[in-house]
Amino acid sequence: MSVRLEACAKVFLAGEYGVLEPRRPALVVGIDRKLHATADRSGRGLRIVHAPTGVAWDGGAPPPELRFAARAAQLAMRFCGGAGDLSIVFEDDLALDGRKLGLGGSAAACVLAVRAVCATSASWGPPSTFWTGPNSTIQPRSIIATRSEA
Repeated sequence: MSVRLEACAKVFLAGEYGVLEPRRPALVVGIDRKLHATADRSGRGLRIVHAPTGVAWDGGAPPPELRFAARAAQLAMRFCGGAGDLSIVFEDDLALDGRKLGLGGSAAACVLAVRAVCATSASWGPPSTFWTGPNSTIQPRSIIATRSEA
């Protein structure tokens, strides 16, 4: 089973430093620039690859570039009951000519890692558990309700 996923970039309109302090508001919006990934049940274990740079992780200490996505995928495997045989390939990034733009690439990668694990997990539920959103994005329908019940 192979799944193509995408997650929107984000920008802070206000409060980007305020969120470092408790109870400080921020205004964040998603924009039309997206991070894309493909996930499929192949190989052995969990493998995450950032195709533009060739950086890969397949266990052990993750490289700094993939540390957030690797941790998100590991937690999602516990939550969704994933089997662990999963390859996640980030097809692009939110950088421009190798320069980070501050559009939340790490956050988007974490979202995609969780979606990839849950979308390919046999124990997560039938395909009806997910709905197809704009631009054929697969999004979990019940993750918020499920998490709030725990």
